[in-house]
Amino acid sequence: MSSLWGNDYFTRKRASRQAQMWEYLDGMARVILDTNNVLGATDALPTEIAGPTPQDFVDLLLASRRYPEGFLLVCDGVPWHDAPTVLPSGIQITFSGHGVTADDVIARVVSQSSISRQLLVVTTDQGLQKRVKRLKASTMDSEIFLNELGRDWQKRGLTPHQAEEAPEQD
Repeated sequence: MSSLWGNDYFTRKRASRQAQMWEYLDGMARVILDTNNVLGATDALPTEIAGPTPQDFVDLLLASRRYPEGFLLVCDGVPWHDAPTVLPSGIQITFSGHGVTADDVIARVVSQSSISRQLLVVTTDQGLQKRVKRLKASTMDSEIFLNELGRDWQKRGLTPHQAEEAPEQD
């Protein structure tokens, strides 16, 4: 009987860890952004949209070719005063809190994921890139991601605010 209880205990613990991971990934996010790192490189965007507000940045993500994969934006510290409060389906934001870095949160999410090979972590931080590559996730440099985001925005010919109002395209 004790071995069954023991197995059940480990099953519950594993399920709890998976539930926490899916809470971060919202069941679908495959692109994880080291958000402060990415926002620090927004001068790589076309001039008209360089230096977007956090809400404008979310609007740009909606126009991204990667939007159907879902985004998890991981930020250092506590919520900013201008952090987006209402997010569209497929985009989730989390803050690391006091004493924990976004890098640690991202590494934990990737390590707890059963789909780590399907995850893309966007960051310029080489230490974080090495950590998540060891966990089998892919990485992309922030500037390369922002260049791609700029090209997607230009293809659609939208301003950031128009992205949320535009009909969905397949």
